[in-house]
Amino acid sequence: MKILASFIKINTIDELLDNFFYQSLFSLATLKPEIHFYFIVNSSVDLKDHNHPINIEVLVTKMFLGMKLFKKLNTSTFLSRKIKSLQPDIFFSEDMLSYENINCRKFFRADYAEVMNNKKLKKTDRTNYIIAANEWVKNKWISENPLNEISILEIGEGVQAAEPLSFEEKIIIKKKYTEEKDFFVVHDVSSDNNFITVLKAYSLFKKWQQSSMLLLLLIDTKNKNAFENILSNYKFRADVTLVDKYMDDAIKITQTAYASLFIQDLYRITTHMLLALRAGSPIILPKSDYFSSFFKESGFYVVPNEIDISKAMILIYKDENYRNALAEKGYSEVKINTWPEVANNLWQVISNLS
Repeated sequence: MKILASFIKINTIDELLDNFFYQSLFSLATLKPEIHFYFIVNSSVDLKDHNHPINIEVLVTKMFLGMKLFKKLNTSTFLSRKIKSLQPDIFFSEDMLSYENINCRKFFRADYAEVMNNKKLKKTDRTNYIIAANEWVKNKWISENPLNEISILEIGEGVQAAEPLSFEEKIIIKKKYTEEKDFFVVHDVSSDNNFITVLKAYSLFKKWQQSSMLLLLLIDTKNKNAFENILSNYKFRADVTLVDKYMDDAIKITQTAYASLFIQDLYRITTHMLLALRAGSPIILPKSDYFSSFFKESGFYVVPNEIDISKAMILIYKDENYRNALAEKGYSEVKINTWPEVANNLWQVISNLS
């Protein structure tokens, strides 16, 4: 069997590693070494330091830097040629509206963005299937799209099988980054505006609590200089640390944090959210039906402004019973599968449709 998967619309390694199609297929390749996988990625995604099972062949497409139309034509031509030459048995794609004439089973990814953009699928044959990461996405598609000829499947979210850190291991992380003090960790800060919002919220927190709680931000190093310039005149500069989010320690930092804050423009369930819950660390999230349907009472939901964020920080800090209850709900209420388990779910779907 040959499986071809296109991830061309993904522009960063971070997005790719949080993509449930990618992670489930990656794990499936490990479980099924007899299957040959072809992963097509955008040239902007750097996979040179990411080890793959030997049955995964990574194909890179170079995108035109010019007009959007030329990019689309170039991508479509590249994919069409690869599909024709490889003749895969199954094709996975992020793009739901193309490649309808491919003579194999086609699986398309449905996520929050596609649902909110209310994209419609054209009528097609029964070789098309929508894979939904979770029940919310699945139900949204069913309610908003009359997909009489297309099957909607759910395979669940996954998280890497990281072992919980021991107390001693958490002390090592605290010694390394915060002189053994407790800290909030902030994820997905990708713009100056988001960065400034977090700093303002932390200032309000420090004003009202006068605590030793520190602030760590996991960032892309390409933003480091800009963020350090903003920090240069910040009153609590000594209490703020910027950490490369691609470091091996990033996962351990998430597992050690007093609480994790997620400020993101693109709503998606990330590995770090699930790791935080598994480690018993509360998560603060932007208000949305998407997050609340999945995390339910295990998340603290805020409007992503300095007032709401600071109130969340203050409540979680000053009320330890509330924090512990939130952490306990996060660990017990949310069903978290490992990626191998999700891969098994996907394989069951493929096997039943064969």
